[in-house]
Amino acid sequence: MKKKYLFALFFNVILFSLDYVSAGFVDNAATYWMHNKSDSQFSAYRQLRNVSTELAMITPASLSTNNLGIFCWGDNWTSPNFTSITSVSGIWNFSLNYTRSTTGSRTPVLYLFARIFKLNSTGRFEIANSTQSANVGGQTTNTAVLWGYNLTDSSLTNLSVGERAGVQFCINVTTARNRNANIYWENSTRSFVVIPLQYFDASSPNLNITYPLNATYNISVSSLNYTVSDANLQACWYNLNGTINITITCGTNLTGLTSTEGSNIWRVYANDTAGNINSGNVFFTVDTTPPQWSNIQQNIPSLYSANLSYFNIAWTDSGGIGIVLFEGNFSGVPVNYTMYLISGNTYGFNATLPAGTFYWKSHANDFYGNLNSSPTQMFIINKASQTATLNINESSPIVYGTWVNVTCNGELFRNDADFSSEIGHSILLNAGNYNYSCRLYENENYSYDDDNLTFKVNQAAGDIRLSPPQQNLSGGGSCLYNWSCTEWNKCSQEGKQTRTCWNLGTCPNRYNAPKTEQNCAYLASEKALFDIVLTVINPQIILGENLTAKISLVNYGNKTNLNVTLNYTITDSNNKTILREKEIVPVEIQNEFIKEFVLPSQIALGEYKLFVEINYEGQEKEAVSQGSFKILPKKQGFFPSLIGKAIWTDSDKRNYLITGTSLLVIIMIVVYILIKKSIRENKQSIKYKNG
Repeated sequence: MKKKYLFALFFNVILFSLDYVSAGFVDNAATYWMHNKSDSQFSAYRQLRNVSTELAMITPASLSTNNLGIFCWGDNWTSPNFTSITSVSGIWNFSLNYTRSTTGSRTPVLYLFARIFKLNSTGRFEIANSTQSANVGGQTTNTAVLWGYNLTDSSLTNLSVGERAGVQFCINVTTARNRNANIYWENSTRSFVVIPLQYFDASSPNLNITYPLNATYNISVSSLNYTVSDANLQACWYNLNGTINITITCGTNLTGLTSTEGSNIWRVYANDTAGNINSGNVFFTVDTTPPQWSNIQQNIPSLYSANLSYFNIAWTDSGGIGIVLFEGNFSGVPVNYTMYLISGNTYGFNATLPAGTFYWKSHANDFYGNLNSSPTQMFIINKASQTATLNINESSPIVYGTWVNVTCNGELFRNDADFSSEIGHSILLNAGNYNYSCRLYENENYSYDDDNLTFKVNQAAGDIRLSPPQQNLSGGGSCLYNWSCTEWNKCSQEGKQTRTCWNLGTCPNRYNAPKTEQNCAYLASEKALFDIVLTVINPQIILGENLTAKISLVNYGNKTNLNVTLNYTITDSNNKTILREKEIVPVEIQNEFIKEFVLPSQIALGEYKLFVEINYEGQEKEAVSQGSFKILPKKQGFFPSLIGKAIWTDSDKRNYLITGTSLLVIIMIVVYILIKKSIRENKQSIKYKNG
């Protein structure tokens, strides 16, 4: 802030031997008047000066009586630079003599008056003019004219540094005459006294609060920092939230103060020796209260469910909620999730929860960093029950030769051996008793369950031929024939039906065996009817090699151009599944292709079975084919073993080509060295002989 100064000028006029009294300002019985334009230097002391010769320096004005209007002369007074004048209101009297030279008897009508104006770099601006004027048109030479001007406080206000205030004398010609007149301003009977400028300090101290700011704090504010400056600083004081004023040492920051929760208004004041006062204030908010929780709601099942569970909680804060989090450990470790705003001040979180013992709680903070947490909520979700379902399409007991189909929604065991690969397939069981079990094992969310039943297969009656009813054996004794046969297969396109028959009796030969083939009438199916033939190409496999099989698909129906699904299963000697694959193959009427299986790297030595099952649209009968193979240990030696290698892969060919080529090169090098050595020895022998 720039420092402002006020100056006051007090002017009174000393009157000499006049028959009137001038109104003005009196200081120690002396009257001061303002002075002429050429006397503009103010000294720092009171001085009496005779300015009559200076008054005579005013340039005479030549007045033409043919012209009406106002005519003014240049500045009669110029002030030094100051900002404003105060305490000078009242009547300022101007006493001026003039000399008029007139030609002819008729004189114009003239009025004398004064103008008050200010002058700056942009021009001159009139402030006011005298309240009265004098008609001097009929006056004689050397006549004193006196009139007054009421100068109020507002007349010379709003002056800036670099501006001047001055007086200008003017005449107003209201009636023209055909005569010329010269007006001379002079004052041979006056003397002027000037007093020095008086200094006034009107600027208040410069004050600024630097802490706290107009902001919100999440701590209790206990200090107040400020800066203050003034050339004549006198006193400083403060108050908090409109309480009592407390005097402090100017410029000393305050500590140990107490702010209130919510809104605060702190003020600091300062004054100087001239009585100027300034103050600074700061409006700030203290929010140390964290968000508050309420109305916890949750729907958590006692048993595992795939449905969503919800967690709701209400959070409130006077300054607003910033973010709300949900903390839970149902994923295995504690994790924070963002809760969503349901409505009002209620927040929610939804999730599908596994079985187990868990906890949850919520965290919330406001916009000013205040954090709060809800109490920890513990809960337990027990494992749900699952139901194992075992079904066999035939009722026990059955007669041997009847195909059965077993379904299970878990893993299927027969006599405690895993036969899950048979689920949904038609199989032929030998005569005997079987214990079936469908098992659903315990997991993260479900408990264990199984479904069990006992199934019996009786021997088939068969076709019994006793012709002769018994046969004598070479070692003595006799035997019986007891033939049993399966049902006839479906008629093939060649018009043939086949079946299988076997002797359940004690005789060793096939005497009087039933026929196993007959002619039939083939009826083409309106649907697809596939048969599948599986041939294992390398039934003996060295450990680490792949299994290769040829698969033939034949459609006996009349519906062509189908996509069929082939399911591949490899089991070990204990009927345990070690590999499963599936692929879709397009078939028009017949399709034959080579399939290579990459066996598990940890497969053990031993015997295995490969099953191929076909599924297709409109299928009426199952079609499954199987083959066997054996895993053998690796052979030690320079060349890999070729046992069971019916088909060579590109990798085999490449390896044997590289190996054969390398051996061939080595053999050629050895032969070359031997031949060269033999030639050298022969030359030496001939040399010796010649010698």
